[in-house]
Amino acid sequence: MVARISGAQEMLDRAIAARDLDAIFNVFANDPLVTCTREEAKDLFREMVLKTRAYLTSYDLSAL
Repeated sequence: MVARISGAQEMLDRAIAARDLDAIFNVFANDPLVTCTREEAKDLFREMVLKTRAYLTSYDLSAL
């Protein structure tokens, strides 16, 4: 259990450092607490990113 969580945290840390929204989404979508479909997770992630875009100025949000 700890290995899974720490592995996800390491992947998230690398994705944030690279400003890679696709990789950040993959960590989000693979979290065991995300129980919706992948398409629903994608919609939810997009909504969260767009609603917090004022804080994400160093990310390229044009692909959303």
